[in-house]
Amino acid sequence: MAKLLIPQEAAFFRDQGFNLWNVNDEKRPSRCPITSSSGIQGWQHFTEEDFKKLKVDYTKNIGFLAGYQWKSKRDILVLDFDIFSKGVKNDSVIQLYDKFLAIDLVENKYKKGHYNSSTCGNKGVIIDYTSKPDFKNFLYGLERSKIGDGLEILIKGNVVLPPSTTNCKNCQGNTIHPRKFIEEISINTITPQIEIFIMEYINSFRAKQPNKNDIRDTKNAKNGVLHYTNVIADTDDTNKPSYKCILELVNKILKNSLNDYH
Repeated sequence: MAKLLIPQEAAFFRDQGFNLWNVNDEKRPSRCPITSSSGIQGWQHFTEEDFKKLKVDYTKNIGFLAGYQWKSKRDILVLDFDIFSKGVKNDSVIQLYDKFLAIDLVENKYKKGHYNSSTCGNKGVIIDYTSKPDFKNFLYGLERSKIGDGLEILIKGNVVLPPSTTNCKNCQGNTIHPRKFIEEISINTITPQIEIFIMEYINSFRAKQPNKNDIRDTKNAKNGVLHYTNVIADTDDTNKPSYKCILELVNKILKNSLNDYH
């Protein structure tokens, strides 16, 4: 039987020393052989030794644990621009992506690190920020695997990488597209301008005070980030606790829960 060739992208991430694993159809970290089960238990707390013992089939879908990469001693995050969701365009995310491009393309004309998601129209950017220890401390001080809404900064969680193929959220599950680098197979490197862009976005997101009309269902709370619907307003004259108390409690409980997959 002919040996399957390893895709260029998978070989690239292997050679770059990423914390790699396989992912199943639910985009969960999985051991070989890949199954549709719940995947690897406790992957959120994987150590360097765990990754050394892990077998990876590079001809299948792959992902990585964002953050510190033990083999290469690098710090990696991913910007996840969800421009479309179920066919609906998010204009605010488009504006953020255009703003990011205006900043990034000044020094990154070949769009290093930029890739197309498996969901039509959505974008990802892989960024190395090893040279910025203060920025790393800022991110890790958030104690979250991701932060943001529409644009998500993926700091520590599982991220599915090119050329992995998963269902397109805009095609009602009828079409699958491989993730694909827009230009060259590569990783972006943080610049002062990108650092400012990310920090301003995070601080703006954290400063936003949700109201009872724009708070989302708590069933969507993942990774220690509560996506703000119908939580009790401060003006409620019953004896129920305020939504601020609820958010603080739930976020505290979820702080170490990393069950989100991209």
